[in-house]
Amino acid sequence: MIFQIMTLNWISSETDLNRVEYLNRVESNKIKTIIVDEQLNELPYLRDAAEGIEFTLCNSLSNALNVLDNQNFDIALCNLNAPPKLLKEFFQKYSEVLPIIAFSSSDDPRLAYVAANLKAKDIIFSKQLNSKEISRTLQRIRFEWVEEQKGRMIDQFFQESENRVILRELLISDMPISQRIVSHCINEIELNDSIKKAYGIKTNEILVKNPNILDTMVKMNVVIKEHMGQTLACLNCNSVNIYTNYYCNKCNSSKFKRKDLFFHIQCNQIIPVKQYNPSGEILCPQCVVYFEDTTSNCYNILGFECTYCSKTLATPSISYGCNDCNYGEFSLNSARWIDLYKFRIRDEYVNRIKDNFFLLIQLEDFLSQSGYIVKYHERYINNDNTFGPFDLIAHSHMETLIFITLNNDPTRDIEKILEIEKLSTMSSKKVKTFAISFATPMKSILNLLKKFNIVSVVETGNKDIHRVLINSINPNIL
Repeated sequence: MIFQIMTLNWISSETDLNRVEYLNRVESNKIKTIIVDEQLNELPYLRDAAEGIEFTLCNSLSNALNVLDNQNFDIALCNLNAPPKLLKEFFQKYSEVLPIIAFSSSDDPRLAYVAANLKAKDIIFSKQLNSKEISRTLQRIRFEWVEEQKGRMIDQFFQESENRVILRELLISDMPISQRIVSHCINEIELNDSIKKAYGIKTNEILVKNPNILDTMVKMNVVIKEHMGQTLACLNCNSVNIYTNYYCNKCNSSKFKRKDLFFHIQCNQIIPVKQYNPSGEILCPQCVVYFEDTTSNCYNILGFECTYCSKTLATPSISYGCNDCNYGEFSLNSARWIDLYKFRIRDEYVNRIKDNFFLLIQLEDFLSQSGYIVKYHERYINNDNTFGPFDLIAHSHMETLIFITLNNDPTRDIEKILEIEKLSTMSSKKVKTFAISFATPMKSILNLLKKFNIVSVVETGNKDIHRVLINSINPNIL
């Protein structure tokens, strides 16, 4: 069976759910591993079948390039004894789509530096390891890779403008998105028009145009889907756009008037007109007995009287019809029921959402009002050079502002900082750079920010984010 290798195009289409499901599913499958080495006979420990790992052997990089173009693998092992030019081409082409582990029969420490420059996920000195150790390394690297891809998918998902609006408004309103019936089943935040206008709530409009956004959020475990009840639906087409028909079960008329009725508890029947005997007792025409007018014997109810046949009813008979397919009339017992749900952000994601883009949204509002064109997760292009992507870029006719967010992940924070440093050495345009975080970065990160002239903007405690942004950034802009 032939598989095409899957590249990581970020979350933006209906195939997104398939990518998320792929990453979830791949964790439980065998690790499909491609080994690239021109001296395969020097790897005796790979002859033993490692549990949970499936090996494909290639005796050259050129052969490996052909195999990878036609098959899907979870991980690659590449010997550093290959020609440097081919080695660089191999890592550049595939290090973004699958994790590559370098290995060598030499334990020269300089090879670790070479592997790091090639963006290898790890390096194995083959003479020191047996099959069990290699198996553990492969499992560890594959697990870290899958988790990294999931994290990147979620981070990128947070940058999509419509996703940001929905999640932001779920945070602001502190209310779930619920399903209700407005001639059809819709998802919305239940707010009246005055509140929607006051807060500029746009979620409901977005969900009308693209209701599948919520499915993606649920699949990614960012949002919880909770059952909230059921509603009636057409048994023919499953539509909830149905009408209710009330009728008299005697003459089938559908015209009634309200009437005070009297209910006899003993026989469980309605007495349309009270008839008294000389002792003041009431006659029940159903069970033909007299009884005292007390709450233990009877009570009053507000019922109905058919205007055509004068029959009295506690509740008219009911049937249903469908406005969409004109199917009718069906009873309550024969109708279908569909489930209704509400959606809210998972508690463990609230802070992560704030860290990823909530602060940037405040910044976006401020910069937009200042005349900047703001874009998220954008690459900066200067002549033939491309840098980034950066968390936020703001353009004006005078200058460009670049913002990165720091999340207390040293590796990823340093990657972002170094990308800015690379831009500053190669770009001739006027660019100002900023690093935003919710907590004071560690000293090594602060030193890098200072070294590369990146302005650090820190929001701590319970300070108002918008005020902090204005006070910290505005002087640098002006």
